[in-house]
Amino acid sequence: MPKVRATLLMNAQAFVTERFGATAHRRVLAELKAPAAALFSISLPTGSRIPLEHLVAYMVTAKRLFAPDETGFHREIGRFAGTVEREESAFSHMVADRETLLKTLKMLWRAYYSEGKVEIVSSDAAQVTWRAVNFRGDPVLCERITGATETQAGAARSEHGACVFRGDAACQWTAWW
Repeated sequence: MPKVRATLLMNAQAFVTERFGATAHRRVLAELKAPAAALFSISLPTGSRIPLEHLVAYMVTAKRLFAPDETGFHREIGRFAGTVEREESAFSHMVADRETLLKTLKMLWRAYYSEGKVEIVSSDAAQVTWRAVNFRGDPVLCERITGATETQAGAARSEHGACVFRGDAACQWTAWW
């Protein structure tokens, strides 16, 4: 079962609270099944890992409750989280500029996700294309990663092209500066 860094869940909670108010998080928890909801009753070290399915359950529930018709909702969670990670995390120096990001992208992936590895497909001064191979994520996570790529990497925009959930061999993203 894939696992993700607990900070991804903490950032999703912060997004929901900031955007929809202090009681919004409690409403999401009330809808979650016990294993996912239980994560919020314990103090998780930021570097710990949680099951990916619990993060996805939280994000899907938040969308259903507060933004059922909003396309790009999970991408917005990613943008929010990417900004937090860029400005406040221990990884901020790894995304300080495009060149440093290219050197540290593989290590960053391993810090956030228990499965898969990153391969740089192409790179020039204006863009980078990378893919995650051998990763069993989720379409919701793919959308979140797209948003996080924009803000954490300081990109002007990013796009999720190939996707294992559409039958491709790997998920692939391109970011433009």
